[in-house]
Parts: sequence; C-alpha cells; structure tokens
Amino acid sequence: MKKLILACAVCVLLSACAHPPSSTGYALFQRTTNAESVAEGRITKTGTACSENFLGIVAVGDSSITAAKRDGGIRNAVVVDYTIDHIFLYGKRCTIVKGN
Repeated sequence: MKKLILACAVCVLLSACAHPPSSTGYALFQRTTNAESVAEGRITKTGTACSENFLGIVAVGDSSITAAKRDGGIRNAVVVDYTIDHIFLYGKRCTIVKGN
C-alpha cells in the first residue's frame, strides 16, 4: 500500500514537468502566445498540429510547424502561433500556422 501511495505521489509531482508554470500551481493552465509574423504575405489558409502529454511521461503527436503547414496545405508560412492547455495530468500543445 505504501508503494502505491508513493508511486501516485511521484506521478502527481512529475505530471507538470513538461509544461511551463502557471499561476494556479500547474493544475489548470491555458496560454495562447501572441502570433508571430515570420514573413509578409496574404493569409488564405490555416493549419493546426497538436501533441498531447499524459502524466508528464507519455507524449504523443506532432506539434511541429512542418506538421501544421502540411495540415493546412500551406507552402509559405506568414504567422505562427501556439496554444498550451494543461489540466491536472493531461497537457496539449498546438501549433497554428497561417499562410498561403
């Protein structure tokens, strides 16, 4: 029983290691960055790529700019933005690319 409690405590303590700190103590966290312009041009398409994190140990998905460009069929990126959601033992990071 002690080993189970210790294992649970370690999981909870390590669950937020993959995400930046929040004002709510890692429990509930959402952040959207200011969009960064990487080039000049018209914005006609949007692509999104996300990755998820479970327990701060297991991460799945591809949140790269390349994956977001592929998702939206974008050849030239104009704006890159990121969102991060973190709820207890689950985290999600998305990259949003806008371009043409």
